[in-house]
This record gives sequence, C-alpha cells and structure tokens, in this order.
Amino acid sequence: MPPTISKFKPTIVYFIRHGKTPLGDNQVISQNPPLSSEGIKQAKRVALEFKNSDEQIDKIYTSEMLRAIQTAEIISKSINKKSIKIKQLNEFSRSIFKRKVYTKKFQIHYKRYLLAKKGFDRILDENMSKTILLVVHGNIICGLIGKKLKIPFPDIYKLSYNHCNITRATFIGRKLKTL
Repeated sequence: MPPTISKFKPTIVYFIRHGKTPLGDNQVISQNPPLSSEGIKQAKRVALEFKNSDEQIDKIYTSEMLRAIQTAEIISKSINKKSIKIKQLNEFSRSIFKRKVYTKKFQIHYKRYLLAKKGFDRILDENMSKTILLVVHGNIICGLIGKKLKIPFPDIYKLSYNHCNITRATFIGRKLKTL
C-alpha cells in the first residue's frame, strides 16, 4: 500500500531516454552497446539544460544498461548528483505491446515490463514531493506513461520516444496529473 499522499506538492519526474548508440534500435536490447559520439553529445546537451535550470533535482535513477548509465553519468556530473542504478528499469522489447504471440521470449519481456511498472511505483512512493530524473529506454518510457494514461497495449506500440528527449510529468502519489 502506498504511503500517505502529499496534497501540497506533486512529485516531478523527468523521463529521459538515453543517447544514441552505434547500433539500430532493434539490436540494442540483446547487445547492450555504449553511447555513440552523437549520443555523448546528446547527453551533454541534456546535462547542460539541467545544469542551467533553477529546478533542484533530488535523485537520478537509471537502468543497469550501459547506454543509460553513460547518459545518466554525464547528467549526474553536471548537477553533482550520483545516479542510482535500478535493474527493474532495464529495457524490454516493444513487441510485447502487440500481444499477438505468447512465446517464451514474449514472457521474458512481459515480465520485464511488469517489473518496470512495479519498480516505478516504488520510486514514486519513495520520492513523494521530490523532483527526480529517470534516465531509461524508449520502451520503458512508453510503457510507463502508456500505463499511467490507460492507453491500450496495441496503442502503446504506436508511441515512440527520441534519444535524449525530456518529458516532464507530475504525479500525486502514483497518479499522473500532468504530462
């Protein structure tokens, strides 16, 4: 059961997709590549935005996958906050949103999706009324936001998220208020 909800100050979550990698989006899940030189530049631009912002960031969370860790580290250094690695935020295949074939591979990725939802709710519970960054993967962002917006699975598949995009969301407890 979630803790008591603060009525005065929402939790602010910045969703940030990692920078670009040298591999195509279909290859990155299985290979865990680093950022490309373009991805490093993208991460530095995002880091500069947060460094120049008046908003105080309380915590930075990232997946345990290399491209997200590198992006989070670049941002972390610019705002003097250490990032926290969360395995539950690791990438999964977007094919789960199609829900057509229930193969063993589907089950593995669907479990990762469920873990991501659970992990995100725990992060929200632990950070009420704070401002946090989530440096993760496009499918994680689409899955979490899609679920909070109650978008049907097949329609979540239609969502996309560009490298190093920033989305600001506010939550009251676990409920999405603004996006």
